[in-house]
Amino acid sequence: MLEEYVGYSNDLPDIENERERNMTKAIENKLLDDFCLQSNLMYDHIKFLLFILLMVLGRLAVQLLHSHPAPLAVS
Repeated sequence: MLEEYVGYSNDLPDIENERERNMTKAIENKLLDDFCLQSNLMYDHIKFLLFILLMVLGRLAVQLLHSHPAPLAVS
């Protein structure tokens, strides 16, 4: 009977290994989620900065056109 009990104790390392694998997987998933969130935020910031840049360039183009009117066509 004691031998059977000792035999079952061999399962304990498997439980510990499984627990460690689950913890490692949870940490990896958390790191991956954080990385994806950071990437999405960076992508949104880049889109916003490009939008601002286009607005500024558009405004400069309008000012340039108004400061140098096109010559009138002479017939």
